[in-house]
Amino acid sequence: MRAAVRFDDQAQFHPRKYLLSLLGAMPGDGSYVFENTRALNIEDGDPCVVFTNRGRIKAKNVIIATHFPFYDKGFFYARLMPKRDYVLAAGIKGQVPDGMYYCRTGSTIRSIRNQPAGEESLLLICGGSHKSGDVDDTIRYYRETEEYARRHFDVRSIDWRWSTQDYDAVDGLPYIGRSHNSERIYIACGFGGWGMTNGTLSAMIVTDDILGRKNPWAALFKPDRINLGGLEKMAVAGTRVIADYTAEHLTRIKPGDPLELATGEGRLMRVDGKKAAVCKNGQGKIHKLSIHCPHMSCIVNWNNAEKTWDCPCHGSQFEAGGKIIHGPALADLRSVE
Repeated sequence: MRAAVRFDDQAQFHPRKYLLSLLGAMPGDGSYVFENTRALNIEDGDPCVVFTNRGRIKAKNVIIATHFPFYDKGFFYARLMPKRDYVLAAGIKGQVPDGMYYCRTGSTIRSIRNQPAGEESLLLICGGSHKSGDVDDTIRYYRETEEYARRHFDVRSIDWRWSTQDYDAVDGLPYIGRSHNSERIYIACGFGGWGMTNGTLSAMIVTDDILGRKNPWAALFKPDRINLGGLEKMAVAGTRVIADYTAEHLTRIKPGDPLELATGEGRLMRVDGKKAAVCKNGQGKIHKLSIHCPHMSCIVNWNNAEKTWDCPCHGSQFEAGGKIIHGPALADLRSVE
């Protein structure tokens, strides 16, 4: 059976413009924005102290909204599953459809919307979702998304492409509220790709709690909830994490010669008897790195579309040379001599 649901009077946001407007309203009256600053740890107390790579910040309350909480007191490593999606910005012949569309046929999900770009509009097509770091050929997801776009639209050009990552909670609802056993540290994560709405919801719930107001939704989303419906997914996710730690990946690491790699190629291999994550970057330089993510020692995998090393356990991502892009890892992949 096929069916459709329509919602009228929906708001369509430009995420970056929306966030820049919020950012512009923040500085002043005791508020600051620190860019290019990575939080490394938090000391709970009154006040709380956030330790960063550029110094310390003191605050009465701290909200951790970092995709995956680097301050993990709630066993989020077993309750959040990283996923990656792919987006194409296409120029099409004729009129670009107005509105936003969420299409699901079986296990295939596509999200479609228009985007003004100068005097014309582009069509954004999103899809190809999979567990981060769990796929050898990520380029095929761009290819499949383009094939879908060309089947349904008269595509003139593919102007842009990119991928995005988010986390699913095991029971399908975000974790929003106070961190475990803390009165001043808050968590907001597990948005499942719905960051605009769940981010706003998080702001409402956390603000009410800090100001001592009762929020009718707080209990539903509290981070330390126990939901029996999510235990099966947690067990499955835990089994996959164990596989990513050990035998499943270790058996794939074969002896190899880094000089055999093509430009832009990465591979796990044994070099002079040592296991290494080896790649050749766009300039032909060879990097030999530890295979273990510094977060919890899972074995990383090469992402051939983004030219990055991705962790399949918790979604940390690193540049080809090992520099961290985003966590929950807090350090770079170390070099292997």
